[in-house]
Amino acid sequence: EFRRVLFRSHGYLPAGNVFDWHDHPDTEEIMIVLKGQGTVSDADGDYNYNESDVFVFPANVQHKIANTSKHEHEMIFMRVKV
Repeated sequence: EFRRVLFRSHGYLPAGNVFDWHDHPDTEEIMIVLKGQGTVSDADGDYNYNESDVFVFPANVQHKIANTSKHEHEMIFMRVKV
């Protein structure tokens, strides 16, 4: 099965901020952490992240990303059609 990248962005999450609960219909999201430490949450729990971590959020799954530090975080996001 062929999948194609629909979207790629270079994102920044300011200190103390959150990408609040959201999902991506019919699209997986890949998050690559370039800078920072924080927490990713989904229905199954909370997961700490650090620089160089990679998360894959399945399509249609609610998740949020929280910068719990005092420094801006930098990430790359890619969305792939499933």
